[in-house]
Parts: sequence; structure tokens; C-alpha cells
Amino acid sequence: MTCAQAGDLAVFDVAGRRLETRVPLTLPGVPREGWRKSQFGAGTSVPVGLVVEPGGRRAYVAHSAADRVTVVDLASLKPLLLLRAGQEPDGMAYSPLDAKPRK
Repeated sequence: MTCAQAGDLAVFDVAGRRLETRVPLTLPGVPREGWRKSQFGAGTSVPVGLVVEPGGRRAYVAHSAADRVTVVDLASLKPLLLLRAGQEPDGMAYSPLDAKPRK
């Protein structure tokens, strides 16, 4: 689950019903401003949206204050890639389709 105020991703052992670890998802140079600062503190970005791809290899985390999505490898629990997103990404869904722009 995402932890917006802490700026990280909490990883749980579902069968054991316990917190395994937390993965920091801070994005340097992305200060919280306006309502985000008053609501979540002065840290960086606000990770809010989360989707895990089928098979559980990767998680995608939307950073509301940064217009970015972090791809996290769930085996190593390390961020792999930072994607540009539209303004204020939040709710997401996973699709196995390879979407190509129309000509």
C-alpha cells in the first residue's frame, strides 16, 4: 500500500498478516507545495495510486505531486524506472496490451 504522508510503499506478507518492509519513494527536487504541504508535510512527492501487474513482478506507484509513476521491482524491492505521467496521476489500471499511437 502507498503511504502518502511518509512518501513510501508498504509491503505486506498477506498470509502472515504483517508488514514486511517499507520502500522509500522520495523524488529529489519535487517539493510538496500548497495543500500537499499542509496535508502531508514538507517532504517530496505524494505516492497515492498503486497497481501491481499480474504475476506480481512489478508495482506501479503514482506520485500525485510530481506527475510521475515509479516502477518498483517487487523481487528486489527497488525502484527500476521513473515514468512521466499526466497531471496529478492517481488511480491506475494495468493492461497487457501494447498501446501504439494511431497514425
